[in-house]
Amino acid sequence: MPARIILLILAIVITGIGAALTVGMRIVPNPADGMADVVGLKLKKNFGFGKNCFDLFSIGISCLIGLIFSGHIIGIGLGTIISMLLTGRVIALLQKNVNRIYSYTSSSYLPK
Repeated sequence: MPARIILLILAIVITGIGAALTVGMRIVPNPADGMADVVGLKLKKNFGFGKNCFDLFSIGISCLIGLIFSGHIIGIGLGTIISMLLTGRVIALLQKNVNRIYSYTSSSYLPK
């Protein structure tokens, strides 16, 4: 079990880094990250907060579907809950630095 938790935390950190970089570059993100970014913008918060809200909503819908069709929650475990809580927080920690790096590098290539 300790090895699984270490691997889960490593995966969360790598996922958070990738999502922060993708959304920070303003290239086309995957649909879930794009939706989370929009949720964060509409709530006047950052992408990390939007990711937490979107993940909570997604898990809630998954639980509801499982309860409706099978009478119990399916496929939601400890790893899912930990990922929901920590991925958005990792993104929020990195987002300010990522935005600063991209604004600095993109402005240096603009014609003067």
